[in-house]
Amino acid sequence: MNLAPAIEAEDCAPAMPSSFIVLSGFMGAGKSTVGPRLADALGMTFVDLDAEIVRRAGRSIAELFLTEGEAAFRGRESEALSDALSGAPAVVAVGGGAMLAPAHRALARSRGVLVSLSVSPTVSAQRIGADAALRPNFDADTGALAARHAARASAYADADVIIDTDTLDSEGVLAALRTALADRGVL
Repeated sequence: MNLAPAIEAEDCAPAMPSSFIVLSGFMGAGKSTVGPRLADALGMTFVDLDAEIVRRAGRSIAELFLTEGEAAFRGRESEALSDALSGAPAVVAVGGGAMLAPAHRALARSRGVLVSLSVSPTVSAQRIGADAALRPNFDADTGALAARHAARASAYADADVIIDTDTLDSEGVLAALRTALADRGVL
């Protein structure tokens, strides 16, 4: 009987986490940039909640804010989040305001790990740059942007893992995420 040699442990891909990894944070923190790379590295599906809302509505987020208002958009966001967190475990990147609702943070935690990618208003404005027109809540006025950031700070701080992204490129954020998730026993 000819048996194939056993596979060495280091030859195996890392085991896919059995829970969701929800990436939150202020606009420009890197959720949509790092999320797909993290999902790929872990063999998981990536869900960009804003892209899912746009797909379902057939309109951009800016159009939804303009025609329906923020309250209606948040309702769409709540439904999409609930749906995203009801399937197989995935890396889910949520919009900057999604975790302002305590119920959304509780749902994220009940299904996995809530991660906040932290970014200062100054770095956020630098990263957004030319994409500012696509972001309905972006205000180029530094005072207004700082005020919005400050108003959301406590919600972003209410996370299981917080990664400061100001001085990190996407590789650095990805490495910090993997370390933090491994330290929590998720990886």
